[in-house]
Amino acid sequence: MAIDTKVYPNPASDELTVTTEAKEAKIIIYNILGQEVLNEAINAELKLNISEMKNGTYLYKIMVDKVIIKTDKLIINK
Repeated sequence: MAIDTKVYPNPASDELTVTTEAKEAKIIIYNILGQEVLNEAINAELKLNISEMKNGTYLYKIMVDKVIIKTDKLIINK
């Protein structure tokens, strides 16, 4: 079952938008060392303030019911 999920803009600077068809999902963002830096619930659409995060490359995964439905990298460039 494919669940349409979008994370944009990428690269991002101050705000990140996450949309998903899933009723309850979660986005977890990790720094390049694998440390969790953000963990937020998503209900259809989520706008994240990432202005406090440093420039660099991050990895994220989106989970629904403890199943990973999407993983990718995120670039923050201010």
